[in-house]
Amino acid sequence: AGVVLLNPNDILRVYSQGNRVYAATTSEVYRLKMRLYEAEEVLAGGKIVRVSSSELVNFAHVKQLDLSFSGTIRLEFEQGGNAFVSRRYVPIIKQILGI
Repeated sequence: AGVVLLNPNDILRVYSQGNRVYAATTSEVYRLKMRLYEAEEVLAGGKIVRVSSSELVNFAHVKQLDLSFSGTIRLEFEQGGNAFVSRRYVPIIKQILGI
């Protein structure tokens, strides 16, 4: 167990589960020793954006947006899997994406 330097471009999503924060990359999931808001500050200015109170998503790895859900958006990743934009963040995400 050592310290791994992550390239922000490789991060698919950063999420909290229980009291822990994880970063999922294209190949592995890493436990971060910071809070979600701290990760958000470190990753600010790129394509990684908060989509809910417990998750940040890298839009560079989002393949498709499904707007058919009432009041929310389902994000589908290129590598498989998905995430949901909570109602609170939908207007922000739409503004960022220009929709």
